[in-house]
Amino acid sequence: MVEKTSIKQAFRILELLAKAERPMDVSEIARRSEIPKRTTFRILETLQSEMLVSKKHLTAEYVLGEKFVCVTHLSLENNY
Repeated sequence: MVEKTSIKQAFRILELLAKAERPMDVSEIARRSEIPKRTTFRILETLQSEMLVSKKHLTAEYVLGEKFVCVTHLSLENNY
């Protein structure tokens, strides 16, 4: 069940970023999520391609992306 595990790991990363008080780099995300760094990087690349996370170019730190914020806002508006 690699796909199921990958989805769980992606949600763990998204939840971590949502709760973060500041942007985080790959190493910190990997350490806090307890996901191997290479896997964390691969998941972040996928999430970034879908605009669910955004990478700050100067610092290589990640934050929640525009699409994630938009979907969350729409969900709240629709009382989900």
